[in-house]
Amino acid sequence: MRLLLVPALLGAAVLAATAGPALSSDNGSVVGTVQVAQPPAPCITLSTDAIDFGTLQFSDPAAASTPLATGSPAVHVTSCSTADENLFASASAATASGGTWSLPSPAQLGPGNTCAYGPNVYEPQWGSPVGGGFLYGTATQIPPAIPAAQGMDVRFKIKMPCRGSVGAGATASMTFTTTAVLA
Repeated sequence: MRLLLVPALLGAAVLAATAGPALSSDNGSVVGTVQVAQPPAPCITLSTDAIDFGTLQFSDPAAASTPLATGSPAVHVTSCSTADENLFASASAATASGGTWSLPSPAQLGPGNTCAYGPNVYEPQWGSPVGGGFLYGTATQIPPAIPAAQGMDVRFKIKMPCRGSVGAGATASMTFTTTAVLA
């Protein structure tokens, strides 16, 4: 019996010694970590990569104004950024069978009839829930700012060039470019 009691007492003594408080010293350290978030970056997604203006006539030089045609569908621009973004848009020259249609300069914009520009000049525009305006080769801001993770519809529009321009009976194409910048 004594032989069994000695190992049991030794085991209890070892257990009591290891269950006590940790040894203390005059200093200590703790390692801390932090995950650094990426800074906000401009990011947008577009609901479509193509719009259609249908079949349109060249502008009539005798008309008081050139009709404004709206492309379909509207382009829903969604922010995929963690910060609010300003949206900018521009339009390219249009390519048509036999040549190109250029854009008017900002100083020329605004006549009622595109025939005032001469042949082979079309007028691109934009529209949003709060307004619209002209587009040309440089980026134009489209208000309002898009809040993070939200979106808005943008409609691209054109006024056709004057009768006698290149491309009669063919398909003309232009590029509308959208760019996001942190607000």
